[in-house]
Amino acid sequence: MANSQFNVHVKVFEQDVEQFFGSMYHEEDDEYISKLTSAMTHSPNWSTLRVTPKSQDQEMCMEDARDELQSLINDDAHQVIIHPHIPDCLCIQVTGPHKVSLLSNFVVVGKQCGEAVLRGSHVFAPGVIGTSNSIRLNEQVSIMANIDGKMPKGTKVTSEQMLTGHVHVGNGKLLMSREEILQKDSKGVAVQITQPIFNTCSFHSFCDSKHFHFFPQNLPSMLVSHLLDPQYSDKILDMCASPGGKSSHIAALMMRQPHVGQKGQVIACDRSANKVKKLKELMEKLDLSGWVDCMVSDGTKPHQSLARQSFDRVLCDAPCSGLGQRPSLGHTEYNMQKLEQTAHYQRKILKKSVEMVKNNGVLVFSTCTISPLENEENVLWLLKEFNGNGTSLVQLDDIKMPWAHKNEYWCGGLKKLIRDERLMRFDPVVNKESIGFFAARFIVKHFNK
Repeated sequence: MANSQFNVHVKVFEQDVEQFFGSMYHEEDDEYISKLTSAMTHSPNWSTLRVTPKSQDQEMCMEDARDELQSLINDDAHQVIIHPHIPDCLCIQVTGPHKVSLLSNFVVVGKQCGEAVLRGSHVFAPGVIGTSNSIRLNEQVSIMANIDGKMPKGTKVTSEQMLTGHVHVGNGKLLMSREEILQKDSKGVAVQITQPIFNTCSFHSFCDSKHFHFFPQNLPSMLVSHLLDPQYSDKILDMCASPGGKSSHIAALMMRQPHVGQKGQVIACDRSANKVKKLKELMEKLDLSGWVDCMVSDGTKPHQSLARQSFDRVLCDAPCSGLGQRPSLGHTEYNMQKLEQTAHYQRKILKKSVEMVKNNGVLVFSTCTISPLENEENVLWLLKEFNGNGTSLVQLDDIKMPWAHKNEYWCGGLKKLIRDERLMRFDPVVNKESIGFFAARFIVKHFNK
C-alpha cells in the first residue's frame, strides 16, 4: 500500500470545547485553533527524564548521568543531552512526523495504546483489539489506532475497515501470534516498533543505572517541584500525589538542600488505597521512603491527622481533564459541562489546600490541561475567595527559578482573563517541547486560627 502521512485531522476536542477555546485564545492568535489541533496530535520535541543520584552523599554530576543513560540506550541515533537550564533534567530529541508505509497486514490497538506508541512505546498485548486474519510471526505489520472505540476485542480486520475511524501510528515486528495476543491475561510485547511516526525511545526498560535513578517525566511537571522550592527542613503536603512523580521529586530536592534544622517530610496523599500502595512502592524503588510518608486522604476532605495550617508548602496538583496531554488522538470525552464540573471539583481541593498551609507558607497549584476554566479562572476564583476579607489572604508569588526563562518554556496568563506574567501557562502551540500545562505559586496568610 502507499506511503501514509500522519493523519493530523482527528477530532481532538468536542465542538463546544473547541468553540470555547477559540473565544478565549482569539486575542492571542486568530488561527490558534487550527494550530492547536495540529499540535495536540504531535509529540513534544523532547523526551525528558529526571535524574536522582542513588546515594544521598553522591554529587549531582549531570555529565556522569548523561553518559550512564547513553550507555543504557546503546543507540547512537538517540543522543542524550543535558538540559541547558533545568538542573536535573536529561533530554532526547524527538523527530517527526515521519512518512511510514502502510502495510497490508494490521494490528489494531485502542486509542490510549496508540497514543503510547506515538510517545515511543512498543505495543503490549493488553492494548491489542484486533488483527488481520493472515498475520504471521516476525513479519512487519502496521499499527492502527481505533479512535472511535467501536471495535470489539478479537476482531479480524480488513483493509476496508481501516479507512475510517483509525489512525496509522507506526509499523513494527510481530512478536506474538494472534492467538497468543488475544488469549485471556496475555502479557508482554506483542509488536516491537521498528518504524515510528515520531522517532524517540521508550524509557520503560532502563530507568536505573549503577549510580542514578532516571524517572521519565514531562518538562513542566519537573518545573512544578522547582517552583515549590522545597527546603531541607520543610513539612510538605502533596494533596493529590498519585502516581508520585512530583512527590518523589520534591523529596529528592529536599535531601540535596543544605542540612539546616531538622530533616523535613513529604506527606503524599491520594484517596485511593490502591494508588497509595503504588506510591509506597515507588518511594521504596527510588530510596525515598525515609522522606515520603504515603497515606490515604481525600483532597476534598483531608484526613483528620493532617492538621490545618501545619505545612510549610502545599502542592495542589489537582485532578483535571488532561486536555494538555499529547500526542493525543482525541480528547472527546470532555464537553463544556464536564469541564465546568471538573473546575468546580478542583476548587474544593484548592480551598482545603489553603487551609493546610502555614501562615506565610507557599501553595503551588498545577494541572496538565489547557482549559482556562481549570487554570486562569480557578486562579481568579482563588484570589477572590481568599481576598483578605475573611480569615485568609492568598496572593500570587514570584517565580523563584532564576535559571528558567519565560517565553522559552511558558507563557504568562491568558490575556483575556488575567494578564499576569507570574502564571506559567505551557502552550503546545508556542512551547513545542512541552505538553499543555499550567502552574502558579501563591503566598498564603492567615489572620487567625
